[in-house]
Amino acid sequence: GFSNYAWSNGANTPSITVNTPGDYILTVTDNSGCVGVDMVNLTITTEPTTSMITNVNGFTVNYTAVCNMSNASYKWDFNNDGVIDSQLGPNTSFTFPQNGTYYCKLITTVDCGDDTITKFVNINVFNGLESFDDKSILIYPNPFSDQLTIQNQYHIPLQTIEIFNALGVRVSFDIVEKSNQIDVNTSTLQNGVYFVNIGFINGWIRTYKLIKI
Repeated sequence: GFSNYAWSNGANTPSITVNTPGDYILTVTDNSGCVGVDMVNLTITTEPTTSMITNVNGFTVNYTAVCNMSNASYKWDFNNDGVIDSQLGPNTSFTFPQNGTYYCKLITTVDCGDDTITKFVNINVFNGLESFDDKSILIYPNPFSDQLTIQNQYHIPLQTIEIFNALGVRVSFDIVEKSNQIDVNTSTLQNGVYFVNIGFINGWIRTYKLIKI
């Protein structure tokens, strides 16, 4: 063994733990006074971190990926169905066929790893033949607690009630059966901000922001 260890960073132990890239030189001395020198080059790689920006224009959604690394490649799955729809880079767009809630998955890859994120968008395009008054839908109370009441005073029946948390995860789904008033049990939801999607049978979707206390 060696009787003395001298690292270029000032350490005098047989091994060191560092988190800064660079050259680390070790000088060792044995009991006979013989000296040996070696160097270790440390390179620290960073995995990508990505965020997604969306801009909805009618049925078309413009997507922008913001990544902390410039050499990344991008794989877009606009329907979150496991099929890669685009690899055109950080800026792309997709046109959806109808109103609805759609989840987009983005896989960002660099040599040292990848990052996967998912974000949902609401497509809510009116056909221009009818006008919609937000007062036609009553949602109360807001803030709510263990129950949420939804009243439809519009002449087009409701079809679905979806509740999403602030992270975009669907936490409640109800199919409406010919009723103008729906009572939704929300007792199992945690306190926080939620988005309620009201779906009509003609494909319209209205989104409301509520708070659970």
